[in-house]
Amino acid sequence: MYIAQHHGLPVTNYMSALEPNGPWVTHELLCDLIFGLPFSVFGLNWVVLASSVAIALAFVWSYQMARSRGSGLLPTLILMIVSMEACTVHWSARPHVFSYLLFLAAYYQCFIAATNLKKNCAILALIFFLWANLHGSFPLGLMMIGMRAVGDLWEGFIAKFAVVESQTKGFSDSDEAAETDTASYIDSSSANRWTLKEALAIVISCVVACCINVRGASFLTYVIEYLTNPKIQFHSDEWRSLDFSLGLPAWSFLILCFALLCVWVYAKNKPRIGEFLFLAALCCSSIYAMRLVPYFALAVIPAAAAQLANLQNSKTANSLPIVKSILATDKQASLAEKNSAKLSWVHLILVLAMSAAFLFVPAFKIADFDPTRLPVQATNYLQKHKVTGLGFTKDNWGAYLYWRLGESIFLDDKTDFYSQNLLDDYMTIFMTKPGWQQVLDKYKFAYILIPTGLPLQFDLEKMSGWKQVFSDPGSVLFVRAEDKGAQPQVQEEATPPKSEDLKHGR
Repeated sequence: MYIAQHHGLPVTNYMSALEPNGPWVTHELLCDLIFGLPFSVFGLNWVVLASSVAIALAFVWSYQMARSRGSGLLPTLILMIVSMEACTVHWSARPHVFSYLLFLAAYYQCFIAATNLKKNCAILALIFFLWANLHGSFPLGLMMIGMRAVGDLWEGFIAKFAVVESQTKGFSDSDEAAETDTASYIDSSSANRWTLKEALAIVISCVVACCINVRGASFLTYVIEYLTNPKIQFHSDEWRSLDFSLGLPAWSFLILCFALLCVWVYAKNKPRIGEFLFLAALCCSSIYAMRLVPYFALAVIPAAAAQLANLQNSKTANSLPIVKSILATDKQASLAEKNSAKLSWVHLILVLAMSAAFLFVPAFKIADFDPTRLPVQATNYLQKHKVTGLGFTKDNWGAYLYWRLGESIFLDDKTDFYSQNLLDDYMTIFMTKPGWQQVLDKYKFAYILIPTGLPLQFDLEKMSGWKQVFSDPGSVLFVRAEDKGAQPQVQEEATPPKSEDLKHGR
C-alpha cells in the first residue's frame, strides 16, 4: 500500500514513532506487490484468496510429485491429509505461504527432475531469484542444494571405491549376488549425479540469483544475522521448539517422521544420500523451530513416494495385513482416478467461479481480521473515542494498529529493524521486569493495549495512574487516568458490571 501511494520503496522505518529515520528496506518486495496492489480493489478478500491459492497449489504440486515417482493414490492422499494438519501450525496470510511453492519447485529440480547442467542452472537460478524477493526462507533452498551436492559427491566416492575393490579382490562364485548388487548400485547412483564442477556451477548461480533484490548481496548477511540473533527467536512464538500443547499439528508432524522412517527402512530402494541428508536435517530443524514444520510436511509426500512405489515388492511389508489392505484398495482407487481425470476442467471452472464470487459478492466481504487473534474491538474503541498518542502494545499487534489508526507506533514485530535499547525497554515493560514502571513513565504512553491475562494487566489494575476502559477475551485496554474524554460510558459499554457487583453497590 505504501508503494502504491508513494510510487517508491520505503527506505526508513516510517511506522516507528521513536526511530522514524532508522534504515528499513523491504525484503519481500514481490509479495508486497502481490498482496498490496490488488488490495485497493478487493480488500482483505484478495489477501485471503491469494494465500489460500498458494497453500492449495503447494499440496497439489506435492501430490503430483509423489504420483510421478510411482506412489499410489491412496497412500499419497493419507500422507497429504496428515501433512495438511501438520502445516496448520503456520498457516497465515503472510509471505511465507508463497515460499512453499518455490521450496517445492527447488525440491523437484534437485531430487526428481533429470536435466542437463545449463538447464538446471537456469531453472534453479530463476527459482532462487523469485524466492529471495518473496521471503527470507531461501536459505532452506541453499541447504537443499548443498545436501544434494554433498550426497552426489559421497555417492561418487563410494562408487569408485566399490569398483576398485571389486577389481582388486575379485569375486568368487558364491559372491555373484554381491557383485550384481554392487554393479546395480553403481549404475543407479551414477544416474543424474552432479559432479564437483556441476555442483559448484549450480551453487554459484543460485547464490548470485539470491543477490538480485532491492538489498543486493547484503540481504544474505542480513538473513544470516537474523537467524543467528537470539533476540529474534526469543521474541516470536513461531521459533519455539516442538510444542505438544498445540495438539494435533505437533502429533501429525511426529506421524510424518515415523512414516518416512518406516518406508525408508522397509523399502527395497533406499533414498539418494543427498535427499536423505536434506530430509534428516529439515526434520531436526523443525523440531528445533516449528516454523519449519510446513516445509518438512510438504517434502515428506514426494520423499516417501519413491519408496512407497516399491513397498509392494517387499516381503516384510506385504506380510502386514494393513499394508495388503491399502494396496488392494489403492488399485481400485487408481482405476477410478483415470475415469475422473476428465472432470478436471469442470473442477477448474468451479474454482474460478467460487473465487470470483468470493471477491465480488458483498455477502462474502471480509471487513477486518479475526478478532480472536488481533485486537479488532479494542482498536474500534480507540477510533470511536478518539484516543490518540503513542501507545504500548504487543509487538505483533503494532503493524495492525498502524494500519487501522494511521498513527506511528511504538514497536511492531519486525524487531530486527529496531535498536537494542528500544527492544530491551519493550521487554522490560511487557514482562514487568524490575524497573518497568520507570521505563513506562519515560515514554509517556497515552494507552496500553495488551493480551488478557498478562502480569502487566494485574499490575496496571492496581496503579492509580491507569484506568481500564475496555476488555474482551483476547485483549485489555488501559488509558491514563487523567484522560477525561475516554472514560464515562466506556466501562459500561465494554465491560458491563456483574450483577453481584451491583448488589453490593460497586
